[in-house]
Amino acid sequence: MKQFSEIINLLGGVRRVSQLLGVHRTRVYVWLRPISKGGTGGRIPTKHIPILLNEANKIGAPIKAEDFFSFFYRKQSCDSKLSSQSAFIAAPTDNNEQQQQHTHS
Repeated sequence: MKQFSEIINLLGGVRRVSQLLGVHRTRVYVWLRPISKGGTGGRIPTKHIPILLNEANKIGAPIKAEDFFSFFYRKQSCDSKLSSQSAFIAAPTDNNEQQQQHTHS
């Protein structure tokens, strides 16, 4: 997975990306900025991804669709695994309690 800043550099920089997408270059800088500093932390509107992938293909830049998504999918996957594990440990079902009582009897 590539960082969004690397993708921008591979596509020719902030100015070129803003021209490709028809947005002001400050918009691209907002996408680069961390969330803690008022940015989007590398998230861009999904409507722009096909344009960037098409340009990458035209110029031979090594950028794939998964470069835009893999970090977010991996984070969501980890978050959901933690949530489901915590819920299982913190709140045993009645069925589990009955099984434990029969086992200890």
